[in-house]
Amino acid sequence: MRYLIILTMSGCCVLASGAAVAQDRERGQQAMQELNERFDAADTDHNGKLGKKEAKAGMPRVSEHFDQLDADKDGYLTKGEIVGAMIDMKDQREHH
Repeated sequence: MRYLIILTMSGCCVLASGAAVAQDRERGQQAMQELNERFDAADTDHNGKLGKKEAKAGMPRVSEHFDQLDADKDGYLTKGEIVGAMIDMKDQREHH
């Protein structure tokens, strides 16, 4: 009986863990969709990158950290740079 209870509890933990992973994946997909929509709307010249003016007008929170997010210091932000910063922030939250 004790063995059955342990197995049942283990199974519940695995299911809960799987559900958490699925929720994280769904949140990540939603965040990416929102980022894509907001970035594309802010990218008024449709060149695939945001200058400081575009960022300020269309993504003000991103604009506040523009220089920190501009990984290659070229004066523009790409989706990749913003996603990289999002991943770094998520990793920092999880490890602290």
